[in-house]
Parts: sequence; C-alpha cells; structure tokens
Amino acid sequence: MRMMLKVLIPTDAGNDAVKDGSLAKLFGETIRRLNAEASYFVAQDGLRCALIFFDMKEPRRPEVGLTTGRSTDSR
Repeated sequence: MRMMLKVLIPTDAGNDAVKDGSLAKLFGETIRRLNAEASYFVAQDGLRCALIFFDMKEPRRPEVGLTTGRSTDSR
C-alpha cells in the first residue's frame, strides 16, 4: 500500500536542527529505513514540512524514531 508520511517541524527548531546537522541525519535515516520512493521538503503554514512517500508492504506502524513537540495530523 502506497503511503505518505507528513512531518511538520516548527521553523525555529528546524533551523537549529539544520545548523547542527541533526535534521539531515534524521531524515536520511528515516528515508533509508522506509525505503522511500520520493521525499519533498516544503513550507506549510509557516512551518517546515517533509512529505515522504513509501510502499508499506505490511499494515503496521513504521518505527522511524521521529519525535516532536507537536500533535500529529492523521488526515
């Protein structure tokens, strides 16, 4: 089943993570573990946003190690 993972990142925290290199490391590992078909990084509502497309072979919750201080939107 083709899936889209949407990650919203507060701008200030995202900027800090870009500067220290942790954002690239986190997304690189996430994209590798999901074997993503495509990933896009855009702005949405003033936040950094990552859209990662991948094929989920089995219906399960992927354990990608993302943590946030915000709620998730599962629409």
